Amino acid sequence: MSNAKSEGDKYMDEPIRFQNFGPHEDVPQQDQNLEYYNEYLRLYIANVVLTNQLKELLNEKNELVNKLARLERRNQELNSNVEETGEERKKRLRRPAQEIERHFKCPVENCQKQYGAEGSLNQHIKLKHPEVMKDRSFFTKSDQEEESGSQKVEQNQ
Repeated sequence: MSNAKSEGDKYMDEPIRFQNFGPHEDVPQQDQNLEYYNEYLRLYIANVVLTNQLKELLNEKNELVNKLARLERRNQELNSNVEETGEERKKRLRRPAQEIERHFKCPVENCQKQYGAEGSLNQHIKLKHPEVMKDRSFFTKSDQEEESGSQKVEQNQ
């Protein structure tokens, strides 16, 4: 085999040119039709690809819209529950100050305070008369335990 190309190989590398039209003068028209057909196929494939991408985007959009609708419904439910619980929660009925029978009198001289509950009196004494705290005879047992517990905490510190 020689390195020189045969005449058949020489023509294989060159593009086909229709120069001798002879009885088939519509060959350039066929070549142009082939180019149009190739362009049509290229555009068709591009159209199919774009259509598929558009379908995917529409599906993604629909999923996001559904998710947003679910979140808005959930938000409305939570807001309505908050409003309902606010309406359902009734105010605690309290007696007016004039109706409270005050049986618990402050033991400190010159203090005219009287209370309807022993706990209220003890709180008053702790806040207003800390010097009386030394004498615990008027405290209840639970208050004495509470006081001794707080003193233990102070001693440990």
